[in-house]
Amino acid sequence: MLTIGTILALATGYYHVHLLTPRVQRAQAERGLGNGYYMGGDFYPIWLTSRELLTHRRNPYSVEVTKEIQAGLYGRSLDAHNVDDPPEDYRTFAYPLYVDFLFFPLAYLPFTTVRLMLVILLPMISIAAIFIWLRAMYFNFSWFPFAFISILTLSSYPLLEALIAEQAGIVVWTLAGAAVLAVREERYKKAGAFLALATIKPQMVVLLIVWLAAWTIADWHKRKPLLWTFLSLQVLLWGAGELALPGWPSEWLGVLTGYPRYGGRILPIRLLKTEMGLALCVLFLAVLGYGFWQLRQVPSSSRGFSLGIAGVLAGTVLIALPGDALYDHLLLLPVLLLTWDLRKWFWRHGSLSRALLGLSAGLVTWQWIVASALSVIAVVLHQSREISNTALELPEWPILLLPFILFALLTLAFLNMGKEKFWFEQQATLE
Repeated sequence: MLTIGTILALATGYYHVHLLTPRVQRAQAERGLGNGYYMGGDFYPIWLTSRELLTHRRNPYSVEVTKEIQAGLYGRSLDAHNVDDPPEDYRTFAYPLYVDFLFFPLAYLPFTTVRLMLVILLPMISIAAIFIWLRAMYFNFSWFPFAFISILTLSSYPLLEALIAEQAGIVVWTLAGAAVLAVREERYKKAGAFLALATIKPQMVVLLIVWLAAWTIADWHKRKPLLWTFLSLQVLLWGAGELALPGWPSEWLGVLTGYPRYGGRILPIRLLKTEMGLALCVLFLAVLGYGFWQLRQVPSSSRGFSLGIAGVLAGTVLIALPGDALYDHLLLLPVLLLTWDLRKWFWRHGSLSRALLGLSAGLVTWQWIVASALSVIAVVLHQSREISNTALELPEWPILLLPFILFALLTLAFLNMGKEKFWFEQQATLE
């Protein structure tokens, strides 16, 4: 199995690095946007704004700094009169101000050095995140499944996207996992601290925060350190930001209001009509609300708690993240782990759950199979330039559908949970 996983990982890595990425870079160059940093492009705004805020006291959300970010990423600032350019405020710094404090040591190094450091550090952080999430969802497991899951995750479409862009979401993914693991171990102060730090990308953890807050309130006397620690550290981070740049929350919120214009629509609206997409979002929230209520008393070591975490993360991908941000689909790893744990349960609960389980397995494996096939065509037949853009996009589309199928499976589990309460109170195991 490890040999097969390694072969698929190498082939998928070749597809992403030697086929897809060069094609995207050429497309940017044809639009006059190819003279900046492509690899590391998502971390560049953090590096630049940290440098400008801490050394020159400049406002990271200002128009002037935005133009400098664009110049670094594309070789020039964007032009409102150029129809091929994104909007003028594209790539405005969209993080909370305290992100710059957390990464400030890197601000004093040249970005070329920082970029190379992250090439080494981010895969290591990703492996740590996989280990943490396995511990958070299962507690105990052997090294074989860890190695197999790590190989496939490191070569998955979302993580390769995140590694090439050097996305801060990898850090958030790790911190969120550390928070959940700390809750499972009933180390609530540590969990609150990790959760507060994970708000450097709040859209990735907002539903997780809501779920853990509801779960904490359900047993306030025992669990309250989680919420108090989270709130205390948030006050410190926001207060430090206020000292550095008074009034920064209003500027940040102003950036967020304009972000949907260029940052991508959420998945239901991207794939469906606006009205149908919004209706689905309401339905998803109703399902999560029902799940929150059902699971508010479950112990942190139970399958039920894992089910709540998985539901929150799948819901986050569907209703809180831009549909184009495939790198944030890293959040689905714990959902897939839980689905594997519940596979026998799903299989004996009717034809619908079996169909959804099979479909989810097909959607997960599709990216490696198709990417490997494209890599073989390119290497063996020397046909890389003849591969069409449509063919190169084939590994991506199932990734867009996967969150819907996983959420449907979790919904079935939510609806049947009351009938099998004892089973969901048991501890999850990795077989």
